Amino acid sequence: MIHVYRLGGERFVFDRGSGSVSTVTALQYKMLSYLKPPLTPDLPTSLRYDLAKYDSGMVEDAYEGLYALYEEGKLFSPDGCAEEPCSGCWAKGRCTLEGACGSCSAEQHKLELSLAGKA
Repeated sequence: MIHVYRLGGERFVFDRGSGSVSTVTALQYKMLSYLKPPLTPDLPTSLRYDLAKYDSGMVEDAYEGLYALYEEGKLFSPDGCAEEPCSGCWAKGRCTLEGACGSCSAEQHKLELSLAGKA
């Protein structure tokens, strides 16, 4: 799951699964609302039509940048341990950051840590 936001005139995408925050261009920011995983190496034809008012070269370049983030695991990466929410995530070593598994809250992880004797 991703979250896009603007701050101080900059545009960012936060990938919850990887914890990555990346800056994006205005066109990439707009493009993200049209994209759903899995991404393909080639620009989808439907996206070309949806963004027809933009120069086709700029659209291709913007998509290539987003696809590079996708390939690096920084965009649309899987959300942690969703198959088994908070049943010992920390103890099993599947989550590395508090609340990062995407299924559990930070409070649940604190409890897990304390039960596992790691708090």
